[in-house]
Amino acid sequence: MADKKSSRNPNLINGIGKFSNSKMYHKKGLWAIKKKNSGKFPTHPKSTAAIALHSIIVVKPPKFYPADDMEKPLINKYKPKPTKLRANITPGTILIILAGRFKGKRVVFLKQLMCSGLLLISGSFKADGVPLRRVNQAYVIATSMKVNVSGVKIDKIQRKFMLSLIFVVHFKKNLEFKETLENDVAETWHMWQLMWQLTWEKLEPYLKAKEHLELVLRERDEKSGEVSAACKSLEKERKKVKKLKARRDAAKQEAAEMKSKVSTAEEEFSKCSDVSLAMEKASKVVENKKQFLEAALQDLVNYKLYLD
Repeated sequence: MADKKSSRNPNLINGIGKFSNSKMYHKKGLWAIKKKNSGKFPTHPKSTAAIALHSIIVVKPPKFYPADDMEKPLINKYKPKPTKLRANITPGTILIILAGRFKGKRVVFLKQLMCSGLLLISGSFKADGVPLRRVNQAYVIATSMKVNVSGVKIDKIQRKFMLSLIFVVHFKKNLEFKETLENDVAETWHMWQLMWQLTWEKLEPYLKAKEHLELVLRERDEKSGEVSAACKSLEKERKKVKKLKARRDAAKQEAAEMKSKVSTAEEEFSKCSDVSLAMEKASKVVENKKQFLEAALQDLVNYKLYLD
């Protein structure tokens, strides 16, 4: 097994090498390379690929990104192409409509509109009731019958004209709808007025009863509020009475204790008074005995003097 290559500057601890920068400068032989190139380190020219890459990458990515995901608009590469017209559909061809309001009707093809690619058709309005109309060529069948339409002036009919025609039709319909709506509203308003006049007579006693009930309920609420306030004050007074009773019981207990102390003091005082009376009696007896002894001693002294 091959020996592991040891580094020229081993780490004493992480981040601190054994040798200094100047020592490593001499150990690596950088001084000789600098001396060989006339006191400068050799420089290598940058590759053309790196230069081209830097010229392409101009926009730097941002350092910070938004917290929420930003929706990027999708690039729409769609380029509209003119709709290709079927070969059997030419101006003046009789077409059969397959879907829509005029399904099964035969119409005359006039021309293809440039913007949308739709077919501009028109039926004999008096016979079929089909007006000037646009239709997709997928919803028509071309027949072999043709009509000469060279005398029909349809050069100015384009998408804008058709849109303005549709707007005029819708506007007329809206006006008719508005008139009918106004008439309906007037009739309904008149009906509501009649219904209100009829129902007011029935509702009047009910409304009076409702007002009376509201007054009664309001008075009840006021009285209930007063009762609740009185109950709260009564509860406070009860708490005060309880506190006073507790204090009275404590005072009674203290008075009983004082009475017991007074009775014990009186007993002790009575005992002390009895002792003092006994002491007085004993002192009197002692004084009497003392007097008796003094008299006896005097008699002995006199008797001794008599004997001498």
